[in-house]
Amino acid sequence: MSNWQDKLRQLVEEAPGSTADKLAAQEKVERRRAEIMHFIQETVRPAFEDIKRELEKYGREVEIVPGKYKARLMVYLNEAEEFSYVIRGDASHHMSFAWPVIRPGDDDNEVARAEIQRPGALKRAFKLDEFTREGIIEDFLEGYRNWVQ
Repeated sequence: MSNWQDKLRQLVEEAPGSTADKLAAQEKVERRRAEIMHFIQETVRPAFEDIKRELEKYGREVEIVPGKYKARLMVYLNEAEEFSYVIRGDASHHMSFAWPVIRPGDDDNEVARAEIQRPGALKRAFKLDEFTREGIIEDFLEGYRNWVQ
């Protein structure tokens, strides 16, 4: 075997981030995705349904567009979109520097998060356990108030 082949073998066999490490990291990401799906179904969707019921009392048409890892609430006035509010999940490994090594047990950066997107505002990310159904409704109201005034 040539010198470069020995170096390649050493890199593949001995380098951090082995296949086992990558599989463990992927399993964590899958668990985070399941957390996001649960959050969307059990927290976001009910909040959106509450908002929809109230807005319809005031002549607004409201559409909830579900997704596996996101939900979008669109408010229409006179058949034109008036406001859009999106919550999207994120199950990635948040890295603080280039080319990191992901190791099993490195849970600090592997957190299921969601981000809020609304017109005229920056995206904001939060941990799923930091936002409740009521918190979503309050955040929607703040964004909607800023948009329509």
